[in-house]
Amino acid sequence: MKIRTLLISSAIFISIIATIGGLMYGRYVFINFVPEDFNWIRYYLVTLTGVVLFVVGVFYFIANQISKPIKEISNDVNEITQGKLDIQLEKSNIYEIQKLIDALNRILASLKLAIMRTGATKGELGLGEAIKAKEKAEKELETAKERAEKYLDLSGVMIVALDNRGKVTLINKKGCEILEYKNSNEIIGKNWFDNFIPKKNVVEVKNVFNQIMKGKIKLVEHYENPVLTKRGKERIISWYNTLLKDEKGNIARILSSGADITKKKNLENELTRIKYAVESSNDAIGMSTPDGHHFYQNKAFNSLFGYNSAEELEKEGGGPAVYVDKKIGKEVFSKIMSGKSWVGELKMRNKKGRIFDVALRADAIKDKTGKIIGLIGIHREVKKSHSNEKSEKKYFLKKK
Repeated sequence: MKIRTLLISSAIFISIIATIGGLMYGRYVFINFVPEDFNWIRYYLVTLTGVVLFVVGVFYFIANQISKPIKEISNDVNEITQGKLDIQLEKSNIYEIQKLIDALNRILASLKLAIMRTGATKGELGLGEAIKAKEKAEKELETAKERAEKYLDLSGVMIVALDNRGKVTLINKKGCEILEYKNSNEIIGKNWFDNFIPKKNVVEVKNVFNQIMKGKIKLVEHYENPVLTKRGKERIISWYNTLLKDEKGNIARILSSGADITKKKNLENELTRIKYAVESSNDAIGMSTPDGHHFYQNKAFNSLFGYNSAEELEKEGGGPAVYVDKKIGKEVFSKIMSGKSWVGELKMRNKKGRIFDVALRADAIKDKTGKIIGLIGIHREVKKSHSNEKSEKKYFLKKK
């Protein structure tokens, strides 16, 4: 039976009852209280009373007929959400209600079939359990996220993720420290290029980023560039990058890990300056390891002793090869290995065998802890007078 049919049937039935009752009640009331001269009023009021009772009766009857099966269906759905799939849904004489019951029966049949095919339990397929499982999964996901963030915070390098617009979506504790911010909340959501790249580099770096995000150029997996801290200082970062794509294969994010190499770069620059100064010096400078292996000499050393490279001199015996008096050579070595300097004049020999006077300053190279990590000798030829040159020549000829 459809609701429309129910309404019509209910209307006919209740109209009869209500009209009869209304007429009887109205007749009794209005005959006793309304004068006979106003019979038309009597009949009007009687009819109005019947109509009111009819409308009220229809709504009450319909509400009772519809609400009861809907309440029963609601109870059945609650049981289904708890995983009770063996319940029997009662049939209804109302067509629309019965269609709803048929739909629920089909859902039940599908769930039972899923149990048979997958071997899952009723509880696992129950909607209530599914909600619980979803909440559990979300909680586990949140826990995993927190754990991952802790791992990121333990990392000794800076880790940053940018979306396709260049906004920061993730940064770890080390990244905050390098950029001189207290926490990630001060950074996440800001545009990386407008806030954390020096102005002189913004245009170039941003253009490269946009080209990468559009897939027009390939990602450079490793590069170095400066970042700008909260206090306006520049730090040099060595970056390693990877692209993250969405389910459609489009580039969604870029994930980068960066090491702060500012000190290393400064040290390299300092060493470069020192090396340039050493190479440009007129004094012959040579260096060796603490165990005496010769590994460096500047151009003035090449010119003074005639050896074109440290490797060539090392093949001839290293530093001791240029000493005429080997005992003095051992004395120099012992003194500087004790942490003291040796300063004085002595005779040395070049590759061709020429002997000449040299003013030597030899020192140990130490690290911050005082450990000797190398030896250095600064040589300068001492020019003699003409008479001394003759005696030097006789000495050279005699020795040869």
